[in-house]
Amino acid sequence: MKRLLLLLLLVWPVWAQTPKPQEQPIPIEATLKQDGFQITVKAEKNRFELGQPVRLVYRIQGPETAQFTFPQAEKFDIKPFEVRDAAAVTLTGSQGQRTWEYRVKAAAYETGPLHLPEATLSVKLKSDGASQDLKLPGLDFQIERVTPGKNDKPQEIRDAHPLAENGVPLVVVLAVLLGALLVALLCWGLVRWLRRPRKIQAAPALPPYPWALRQLDELATKRPDQHEQWELFYDELSHVLRFYLAWRFKVPLLEQTTSEALRNLSLPDASHRQFKEVLECADLVKFARSHPGLEKSGQHLEWARQLVTGNAPFDPVEVKK
Repeated sequence: MKRLLLLLLLVWPVWAQTPKPQEQPIPIEATLKQDGFQITVKAEKNRFELGQPVRLVYRIQGPETAQFTFPQAEKFDIKPFEVRDAAAVTLTGSQGQRTWEYRVKAAAYETGPLHLPEATLSVKLKSDGASQDLKLPGLDFQIERVTPGKNDKPQEIRDAHPLAENGVPLVVVLAVLLGALLVALLCWGLVRWLRRPRKIQAAPALPPYPWALRQLDELATKRPDQHEQWELFYDELSHVLRFYLAWRFKVPLLEQTTSEALRNLSLPDASHRQFKEVLECADLVKFARSHPGLEKSGQHLEWARQLVTGNAPFDPVEVKK
Protein backbone atom coordinates (compact mmCIF):
# COMPACT_ATOMS: atom_id res chain seq x y z
CA MET A 1 0.00 0.00 0.00
CA LYS A 2 2.84 2.42 0.85
CA ARG A 3 4.53 1.64 -2.48
CA LEU A 4 1.28 2.37 -4.31
CA LEU A 5 0.91 5.73 -2.55
CA LEU A 6 4.55 6.59 -3.30
CA LEU A 7 4.06 5.73 -6.98
CA LEU A 8 0.90 7.84 -7.05
CA LEU A 9 2.76 10.81 -5.55
CA LEU A 10 5.45 10.50 -8.23
CA VAL A 11 3.06 10.10 -11.15
CA TRP A 12 0.41 12.65 -10.12
CA PRO A 13 2.47 15.87 -10.78
CA VAL A 14 3.48 14.61 -14.23
CA TRP A 15 -0.10 13.65 -15.12
CA ALA A 16 -1.46 16.98 -13.82
CA GLN A 17 0.95 18.94 -16.04
CA THR A 18 0.20 16.88 -19.15
CA PRO A 19 -1.75 19.03 -21.65
CA LYS A 20 -5.33 17.83 -21.98
CA PRO A 21 -6.79 17.46 -25.48
CA GLN A 22 -8.85 20.50 -26.44
CA GLU A 23 -12.22 20.43 -28.07
CA GLN A 24 -11.90 20.48 -31.86
CA PRO A 25 -13.20 23.62 -33.65
CA ILE A 26 -16.38 23.20 -35.68
CA PRO A 27 -18.22 25.43 -38.18
CA ILE A 28 -21.08 27.48 -36.70
CA GLU A 29 -23.92 29.57 -38.06
CA ALA A 30 -26.96 31.58 -36.97
CA THR A 31 -30.06 32.76 -38.84
CA LEU A 32 -32.51 35.65 -38.49
CA LYS A 33 -35.68 36.48 -40.44
CA GLN A 34 -36.81 40.10 -40.77
CA ASP A 35 -39.28 41.86 -43.09
CA GLY A 36 -39.07 39.30 -45.89
CA PHE A 37 -35.29 38.80 -45.57
CA GLN A 38 -33.45 35.76 -44.25
CA ILE A 39 -29.98 36.54 -42.93
CA THR A 40 -27.47 33.81 -42.08
CA VAL A 41 -23.98 34.31 -40.68
CA LYS A 42 -21.47 31.46 -40.94
CA ALA A 43 -17.98 31.02 -39.48
CA GLU A 44 -15.50 28.35 -40.48
CA LYS A 45 -14.72 27.51 -36.82
CA ASN A 46 -15.98 28.36 -33.36
CA ARG A 47 -12.57 28.23 -31.61
CA PHE A 48 -9.36 29.92 -32.68
CA GLU A 49 -6.24 31.42 -31.15
CA LEU A 50 -5.75 35.01 -30.09
CA GLY A 51 -5.06 37.22 -33.13
CA GLN A 52 -5.77 34.43 -35.62
CA PRO A 53 -8.08 35.50 -38.50
CA VAL A 54 -11.53 33.93 -38.91
CA ARG A 55 -13.70 34.20 -42.03
CA LEU A 56 -17.32 35.29 -41.60
CA VAL A 57 -19.91 35.07 -44.37
CA TYR A 58 -23.17 37.03 -44.05
CA ARG A 59 -25.64 35.55 -46.57
CA ILE A 60 -28.81 37.58 -47.21
CA GLN A 61 -31.79 36.27 -49.17
CA GLY A 62 -34.62 38.63 -50.09
CA PRO A 63 -36.46 40.52 -52.84
CA GLU A 64 -34.32 41.20 -55.91
CA THR A 65 -35.45 44.85 -55.83
CA ALA A 66 -33.50 45.44 -52.61
CA GLN A 67 -30.47 47.73 -52.72
CA PHE A 68 -27.86 47.25 -49.98
CA THR A 69 -25.23 49.64 -48.73
CA PHE A 70 -22.32 47.42 -47.72
CA PRO A 71 -19.77 49.27 -45.56
CA GLN A 72 -16.04 49.28 -46.18
CA ALA A 73 -13.94 47.04 -43.94
CA GLU A 74 -12.74 49.86 -41.68
CA LYS A 75 -16.32 51.11 -41.15
CA PHE A 76 -17.93 47.74 -40.31
CA ASP A 77 -18.12 47.80 -36.50
CA ILE A 78 -18.27 44.37 -34.81
CA LYS A 79 -16.13 45.12 -31.76
CA PRO A 80 -14.45 43.43 -29.89
CA PHE A 81 -13.60 41.82 -33.26
CA GLU A 82 -11.27 43.75 -35.57
CA VAL A 83 -12.20 43.68 -39.27
CA ARG A 84 -9.19 43.22 -41.56
CA ASP A 85 -10.91 42.88 -44.94
CA ALA A 86 -14.43 42.79 -46.38
CA ALA A 87 -16.04 42.29 -49.79
CA ALA A 88 -19.63 42.13 -51.05
CA VAL A 89 -20.83 39.75 -53.77
CA THR A 90 -24.22 39.63 -55.51
CA LEU A 91 -25.25 36.08 -56.45
CA THR A 92 -27.78 34.95 -59.02
CA GLY A 93 -31.46 34.76 -58.10
CA SER A 94 -34.78 33.45 -59.37
CA GLN A 95 -38.54 33.97 -58.92
CA GLY A 96 -38.13 37.53 -57.72
CA GLN A 97 -35.56 36.58 -55.05
CA ARG A 98 -31.83 37.28 -54.90
CA THR A 99 -28.92 36.35 -52.66
CA TRP A 100 -26.15 38.67 -51.45
CA GLU A 101 -23.00 37.74 -49.54
CA TYR A 102 -20.87 40.03 -47.39
CA ARG A 103 -17.55 38.29 -46.67
CA VAL A 104 -15.48 39.50 -43.74
CA LYS A 105 -12.06 38.54 -42.38
CA ALA A 106 -11.77 39.43 -38.67
CA ALA A 107 -9.60 38.68 -35.64
CA ALA A 108 -10.08 38.87 -31.87
CA TYR A 109 -7.64 40.18 -29.29
CA GLU A 110 -9.42 39.04 -26.12
CA THR A 111 -9.34 35.49 -24.77
CA GLY A 112 -12.20 33.43 -23.39
CA PRO A 113 -15.84 33.34 -24.51
CA LEU A 114 -16.45 36.15 -26.99
CA HIS A 115 -19.71 37.20 -28.63
CA LEU A 116 -19.84 38.50 -32.20
CA PRO A 117 -22.35 41.38 -31.87
CA GLU A 118 -25.48 41.83 -33.95
CA ALA A 119 -24.54 44.43 -36.59
CA THR A 120 -26.85 46.24 -39.02
CA LEU A 121 -26.94 46.86 -42.78
CA SER A 122 -28.82 49.61 -44.60
CA VAL A 123 -31.24 48.36 -47.28
CA LYS A 124 -33.57 50.25 -49.62
CA LEU A 125 -36.51 48.70 -51.49
CA LYS A 126 -37.25 50.10 -54.95
CA SER A 127 -41.00 49.70 -54.33
CA ASP A 128 -41.23 52.47 -51.75
CA GLY A 129 -37.71 53.97 -51.83
CA ALA A 130 -37.52 53.98 -48.02
CA SER A 131 -34.35 52.91 -46.23
CA GLN A 132 -34.32 50.61 -43.23
CA ASP A 133 -31.76 48.86 -41.05
CA LEU A 134 -31.49 45.11 -41.42
CA LYS A 135 -30.24 43.30 -38.33
CA LEU A 136 -27.43 40.76 -38.74
CA PRO A 137 -27.26 37.77 -36.34
CA GLY A 138 -24.40 37.26 -33.90
CA LEU A 139 -22.28 34.24 -32.98
CA ASP A 140 -20.47 32.92 -29.90
CA PHE A 141 -16.77 32.03 -30.09
CA GLN A 142 -14.11 30.67 -27.75
CA ILE A 143 -10.80 32.52 -28.13
CA GLU A 144 -7.81 30.45 -26.99
CA ARG A 145 -4.46 31.65 -25.76
CA VAL A 146 -1.44 31.10 -27.98
CA THR A 147 -0.39 27.43 -27.85
CA PRO A 148 1.96 26.85 -24.85
CA GLY A 149 5.54 25.92 -25.56
CA LYS A 150 6.30 28.56 -28.18
CA ASN A 151 8.20 30.71 -25.64
CA ASP A 152 9.65 28.01 -23.37
CA LYS A 153 12.92 28.99 -21.70
CA PRO A 154 15.98 26.78 -22.18
CA GLN A 155 16.29 26.38 -18.38
CA GLU A 156 12.81 24.86 -18.21
CA ILE A 157 13.76 22.36 -20.93
CA ARG A 158 17.01 21.41 -19.17
CA ASP A 159 15.21 20.79 -15.90
CA ALA A 160 12.65 18.55 -17.57
CA HIS A 161 15.09 16.12 -19.23
CA PRO A 162 18.24 14.26 -18.16
CA LEU A 163 21.52 15.90 -19.16
CA ALA A 164 24.04 14.45 -21.54
CA GLU A 165 27.68 14.01 -20.56
CA ASN A 166 28.64 17.48 -21.80
CA GLY A 167 25.84 19.14 -19.81
CA VAL A 168 23.54 19.81 -22.81
CA PRO A 169 20.25 17.89 -22.91
CA LEU A 170 20.15 15.38 -25.74
CA VAL A 171 16.59 16.41 -26.58
CA VAL A 172 17.75 20.03 -27.03
CA VAL A 173 20.52 18.95 -29.42
CA LEU A 174 18.05 16.89 -31.45
CA ALA A 175 15.53 19.76 -31.45
CA VAL A 176 18.18 22.23 -32.70
CA LEU A 177 19.28 19.87 -35.47
CA LEU A 178 15.70 19.19 -36.50
CA GLY A 179 14.90 22.91 -36.44
CA ALA A 180 17.94 23.72 -38.60
CA LEU A 181 16.89 21.02 -41.08
CA LEU A 182 13.35 22.39 -41.24
CA VAL A 183 14.62 25.95 -41.78
CA ALA A 184 16.88 24.75 -44.60
CA LEU A 185 13.99 22.88 -46.23
CA LEU A 186 11.74 25.93 -45.92
CA CYS A 187 14.36 28.21 -47.48
CA TRP A 188 14.92 25.73 -50.32
CA GLY A 189 11.16 25.45 -50.92
CA LEU A 190 10.77 29.25 -50.83
CA VAL A 191 13.53 29.74 -53.41
CA ARG A 192 11.95 27.12 -55.71
CA TRP A 193 8.53 28.75 -55.28
CA LEU A 194 9.88 32.21 -56.12
CA ARG A 195 11.61 30.83 -59.23
CA ARG A 196 8.57 28.85 -60.40
CA PRO A 197 7.34 29.49 -63.96
CA ARG A 198 4.38 31.87 -64.01
CA LYS A 199 1.29 31.08 -66.03
CA ILE A 200 0.80 34.79 -66.76
CA GLN A 201 3.80 36.95 -67.60
CA ALA A 202 3.92 40.20 -65.66
CA ALA A 203 5.82 42.25 -68.24
CA PRO A 204 4.48 42.11 -71.82
CA ALA A 205 6.91 42.53 -74.71
CA LEU A 206 4.41 44.68 -76.65
CA PRO A 207 2.97 48.03 -75.57
CA PRO A 208 0.03 47.49 -73.19
CA TYR A 209 -2.79 48.12 -75.69
CA PRO A 210 -1.74 45.65 -78.44
CA TRP A 211 -0.56 43.24 -75.73
CA ALA A 212 -4.02 43.22 -74.13
CA LEU A 213 -5.74 42.63 -77.48
CA ARG A 214 -3.34 39.80 -78.31
CA GLN A 215 -3.91 38.17 -74.91
CA LEU A 216 -7.67 38.33 -75.42
CA ASP A 217 -7.30 36.85 -78.93
CA GLU A 218 -5.24 33.96 -77.54
CA LEU A 219 -7.74 33.43 -74.72
CA ALA A 220 -10.61 33.38 -77.23
CA THR A 221 -8.72 30.73 -79.22
CA LYS A 222 -7.89 28.52 -76.23
CA ARG A 223 -11.15 29.02 -74.27
CA PRO A 224 -10.10 27.03 -71.14
CA ASP A 225 -13.67 27.43 -69.83
CA GLN A 226 -14.89 25.08 -72.57
CA HIS A 227 -12.59 22.42 -71.07
CA GLU A 228 -13.81 22.93 -67.47
CA GLN A 229 -10.72 25.05 -66.66
CA TRP A 230 -12.79 27.88 -65.20
CA GLU A 231 -10.21 29.23 -62.77
CA LEU A 232 -7.51 29.44 -65.48
CA PHE A 233 -9.93 31.26 -67.82
CA TYR A 234 -10.98 33.89 -65.27
CA ASP A 235 -7.43 34.28 -63.88
CA GLU A 236 -6.15 35.25 -67.33
CA LEU A 237 -9.21 37.38 -68.15
CA SER A 238 -9.10 39.40 -64.92
CA HIS A 239 -5.29 39.75 -65.14
CA VAL A 240 -5.47 41.25 -68.64
CA LEU A 241 -8.20 43.69 -67.58
CA ARG A 242 -6.45 44.72 -64.35
CA PHE A 243 -3.05 45.11 -66.06
CA TYR A 244 -4.34 47.18 -68.98
CA LEU A 245 -6.72 49.44 -67.03
CA ALA A 246 -4.06 49.92 -64.34
CA TRP A 247 -1.63 51.17 -67.00
CA ARG A 248 -4.30 53.21 -68.81
CA PHE A 249 -5.61 55.07 -65.74
CA LYS A 250 -2.52 54.91 -63.48
CA VAL A 251 -4.31 52.94 -60.72
CA PRO A 252 -2.52 49.98 -58.99
CA LEU A 253 -5.29 47.46 -59.70
CA LEU A 254 -2.98 44.41 -59.61
CA GLU A 255 -2.30 44.91 -55.89
CA GLN A 256 -5.91 45.69 -54.91
CA THR A 257 -8.89 43.56 -53.91
CA THR A 258 -12.03 43.60 -56.02
CA SER A 259 -13.78 46.08 -53.73
CA GLU A 260 -10.74 48.40 -53.72
CA ALA A 261 -10.40 48.23 -57.52
CA LEU A 262 -14.07 49.08 -58.06
CA ARG A 263 -13.83 51.94 -55.58
CA ASN A 264 -10.65 53.48 -56.98
CA LEU A 265 -11.25 53.13 -60.75
CA SER A 266 -13.70 55.58 -62.33
CA LEU A 267 -15.44 54.31 -65.48
CA PRO A 268 -18.73 55.17 -67.23
CA ASP A 269 -21.76 53.42 -65.72
CA ALA A 270 -22.08 50.67 -68.35
CA SER A 271 -18.34 49.95 -68.40
CA HIS A 272 -18.20 49.98 -64.60
CA ARG A 273 -21.02 47.41 -64.40
CA GLN A 274 -19.24 45.15 -66.89
CA PHE A 275 -15.89 45.47 -65.06
CA LYS A 276 -17.61 44.80 -61.72
CA GLU A 277 -19.39 41.66 -62.96
CA VAL A 278 -16.21 40.19 -64.50
CA LEU A 279 -14.15 40.70 -61.30
CA GLU A 280 -16.89 39.42 -58.98
CA CYS A 281 -17.44 36.36 -61.18
CA ALA A 282 -13.67 35.69 -61.09
CA ASP A 283 -13.82 35.83 -57.26
CA LEU A 284 -16.74 33.38 -57.20
CA VAL A 285 -14.90 30.94 -59.46
CA LYS A 286 -11.73 31.18 -57.35
CA PHE A 287 -13.19 31.13 -53.85
CA ALA A 288 -16.64 29.54 -54.15
CA ARG A 289 -15.99 27.16 -57.09
CA SER A 290 -19.08 28.62 -58.78
CA HIS A 291 -19.19 28.30 -62.58
CA PRO A 292 -21.26 30.86 -64.53
CA GLY A 293 -21.80 28.81 -67.71
CA LEU A 294 -20.27 29.03 -71.20
CA GLU A 295 -22.73 31.65 -72.47
CA LYS A 296 -21.92 34.00 -69.60
CA SER A 297 -18.13 33.42 -69.83
CA GLY A 298 -18.26 34.17 -73.56
CA GLN A 299 -20.10 37.40 -72.79
CA HIS A 300 -17.46 38.31 -70.17
CA LEU A 301 -14.72 37.76 -72.78
CA GLU A 302 -16.52 40.11 -75.19
CA TRP A 303 -16.99 42.69 -72.40
CA ALA A 304 -13.26 42.56 -71.66
CA ARG A 305 -12.50 43.34 -75.30
CA GLN A 306 -14.95 46.26 -75.21
CA LEU A 307 -13.34 47.59 -72.01
CA VAL A 308 -9.91 47.52 -73.67
CA THR A 309 -10.92 48.96 -77.06
CA GLY A 310 -13.26 51.49 -75.45
CA ASN A 311 -10.35 52.84 -73.40
CA ALA A 312 -7.70 52.82 -76.13
CA PRO A 313 -4.82 55.28 -75.61
CA PHE A 314 -4.75 58.53 -77.53
CA ASP A 315 -1.11 58.07 -78.58
CA PRO A 316 -1.04 56.37 -82.02
CA VAL A 317 2.29 54.74 -81.13
CA GLU A 318 0.62 52.84 -78.31
CA VAL A 319 -2.32 51.78 -80.52
CA LYS A 320 -0.16 50.50 -83.39
CA LYS A 321 0.59 46.77 -83.20
